[in-house]
Amino acid sequence: MEEGISNRIIKPEKCVFCFGIPTSENSFYKDQKHPTKNFAKRFNGVWAKYDYQIVSHIKKIEPKIIKYGVTVVHGLTLQKFGKLLNKNNFLVIILFSHWENNALEFYDGFAEISAIVDEIPREFSGILDLSICHPIPLTIALKKERPNCLVRFTNKEATPYLWLNFYETLFWHLKQQNLTYLKAIEEVVGAFLKESDTVYN
Repeated sequence: MEEGISNRIIKPEKCVFCFGIPTSENSFYKDQKHPTKNFAKRFNGVWAKYDYQIVSHIKKIEPKIIKYGVTVVHGLTLQKFGKLLNKNNFLVIILFSHWENNALEFYDGFAEISAIVDEIPREFSGILDLSICHPIPLTIALKKERPNCLVRFTNKEATPYLWLNFYETLFWHLKQQNLTYLKAIEEVVGAFLKESDTVYN
C-alpha cells in the first residue's frame, strides 16, 4: 500500500512554486488594464513600489530555491495549474497568489472555486499549499470534493517578503533533512518564532 502524502519524505525536486500574480514590469503594467485582476492595481500603477515590495524579493530568492531543486512557474494560468497536476511530476504545489471574493487570481484572471476544483484530478494525492490570504471556502470545497488532496494554508497575515523568505528556508530544510512536508513546516515555523522572540525580548 502506498504511503500517505502526510507521511512521505519530501525533497525540493518534488515541489513546484507557482506565481499567479505579476512577477515582471511588463506583466505589472498589463494587469493595470486587465478587467478582472486586482492585486497589481493595489499599487496604483507605481511599478517602483511593486518592484520593491514584491518582485525584488522574488528575484533574490528564486535562484536559491531553483538551486535546491524546486521548479518555479511564473504566469500561472488556470489551465497551466491543471496541467501541472495532471502530469503527476510533483507532490507539492505551492500557489503564491491573491484571494478575493471567493476567487483565486491566476495570470489570466480570477477563477471561481468550482473552476479550481475541476482542474484537480480526483486521484491527485499530493499537497496543495495555498500561500494566499484566508482561502477557507476553497479549502472546505477541496476537502469535500478532492479528499485525496492534502490542503495546507494559514490565516496568519504576513508580507510577501516574509512568506518568500519562509519558503526559501523551508526548501533548504527539506534539502538538508529527510522530513515530511508538514514536519519541515513545523520546524521552520518554530525556528522563525524563536528568532522573533530573540529579536524582541
